[in-house]
Amino acid sequence: MVIAIIALLMAILLPALQRVRRQGKAVACQSNLRQWSLVLSMYTNEHDGRFFLPGSFAMSASRAWPYQLRQYRPDSNDLLLCPAAGRHQVRMDVSSAFPPVQESLGSTSTAWKIQTRSPELTFSGSYGFNSGLIGFYEDEFRGNRHYSSNAQRPYMLDCIFTDADPKDVFDKPPPYEDAVGPFADMSYFCIDRHGGGIEGLFLDSSVRKVGLKELWTLRWNFISRGDGPLTKAGGVQPEDWPAWMRKFKDY
Repeated sequence: MVIAIIALLMAILLPALQRVRRQGKAVACQSNLRQWSLVLSMYTNEHDGRFFLPGSFAMSASRAWPYQLRQYRPDSNDLLLCPAAGRHQVRMDVSSAFPPVQESLGSTSTAWKIQTRSPELTFSGSYGFNSGLIGFYEDEFRGNRHYSSNAQRPYMLDCIFTDADPKDVFDKPPPYEDAVGPFADMSYFCIDRHGGGIEGLFLDSSVRKVGLKELWTLRWNFISRGDGPLTKAGGVQPEDWPAWMRKFKDY
């Protein structure tokens, strides 16, 4: 009888404990991104407001942003890792043509990795930049009529690689969970890491959860509309989404 009661209590409490644990990881992830906001603020203050943070390049790991930002961030690599994807697991090598540097993609629950012979040029991380913002000036963003609000401009988010360049009008949703599309497209950000979404830092320094379908409404670059065929405004239908995404909220 006692064992049955204990089993019943565990069955009741376990889902609640798992939910609290997931929420805790999401909160810790948001905390990381707020710290990155401070790091990036220091960086841009010393570079005339310019966002020039290249992603990783197989021929030169020193161009990867974790290395570029090393003097602004803590020595620990913990800030690079979302608690929900804090370990690396070999998934896909994307730099086999350049043996000195190997880059592998992460996934919903694992980190990406840049591997070199030098410890200071070896990184694992869970976040990636929106490449559509890289190389522009803050004043140009503020004055550009295509952008109605900095709060709609993704800056740094949960990602399966160091950076990606989504095109909201053209990129298709991943056909299945953790599928990888070509050319570092929206699929790099479209991962169910935090209960139907990812955490993101925006150009106005705000940090919030972004629903997976909401990704297609954001202003990623100068050609982003926010009302493409995969949005409510664009007339999206349930069958336009792959089966694994139909349960998520529409935007």
